[in-house]
Amino acid sequence: MVDTNPSIPNSSLSAVSQTELTDLQIKLNQQQVISQQLAAQLAQVQTELATLQTQFEQRLEAAIEEYSLNCQVRCAQNVAQQGMQSVETLRTLWTMEQAQVQDDHHGALNKEKELSELKSRMIRTISHEYRTPLTVISLAAESLAHQYSRLNHKQRQNCFQQICRATQHMNKLINEVLWVSQAEAGEMEAIAQPVNLIQICRQSIDELAILHPEDGVRIHFHLQGTEIEANLDPILLQQIFTHLLTNALKYSAPDQAVQFTATLTPDQGVFTVADHGIGIPPEDWPHLFDCFHRAGNVGTIPGTGLGLAIARKCVELLGGEIEFKSNPGVGSCFTVTLPRRLSP
Repeated sequence: MVDTNPSIPNSSLSAVSQTELTDLQIKLNQQQVISQQLAAQLAQVQTELATLQTQFEQRLEAAIEEYSLNCQVRCAQNVAQQGMQSVETLRTLWTMEQAQVQDDHHGALNKEKELSELKSRMIRTISHEYRTPLTVISLAAESLAHQYSRLNHKQRQNCFQQICRATQHMNKLINEVLWVSQAEAGEMEAIAQPVNLIQICRQSIDELAILHPEDGVRIHFHLQGTEIEANLDPILLQQIFTHLLTNALKYSAPDQAVQFTATLTPDQGVFTVADHGIGIPPEDWPHLFDCFHRAGNVGTIPGTGLGLAIARKCVELLGGEIEFKSNPGVGSCFTVTLPRRLSP
């Protein structure tokens, strides 16, 4: 991270002209205004989310009383509350960034650009990825509350399924944001235990196949080597494989296969996920693992821009490395190299 409070020698200060001091003060004032605007926009997003939560709870409470939807409602309410907590976490992070900006003299312009880019990515993620499932839940609950007697059994079940799917999606988004926040705060750690690497690989494939059976068919798994036992964190391993495979499937055509290869030696495991999808433009490579960053060619493909950030953090916690090669329109290949045992 760039030092946001570099020391300035007294000799340099004496050489600064009044005009330069005035220009610096103007830039700092502009930076403070921008930071205040960002905080105001975050507050507005939180207010909108709170309004959606209130409307959602009212509609689901009516559905509870009339049609006994206790299970679905409690789940959806918890998700909405977690959504508020995640927004509050992001707001706290922004407050910390604002405090740093106010103390930053020489890096004011660079910090402004970084904050603006992060703000744009975060607001876009919240508005598209968070609001959409909440809207689905709200509409489905409204249909059940006001049109239940006119809906047949299949239509009612469809409303229930929409609520469940949207709730699961919202829960996944919130968990990703909270996971990244905890990881950045240094609250995540690897817990080593004996694992079967091939079993973890296949579990990752099977989980994706549960949601979309066709994805399980598209993933072609290859094993090289017989050293399948290791002493690593199985949860972090599965996070890595799941996020890499999900991205490969998402950014490839439905009829394109994804190659998942595990090369196991006595010292390490090398795992590659290769696809023939849209690829990654070179200008996005430096920021590929940044939170909320998405490549410029993703178009309308949904996503939070957190999957690769989580995968890299998991790799780092396991003491490994992650690399990638990509060509736009040709495909991408991610390679993860992990030791067989965590370092003490």
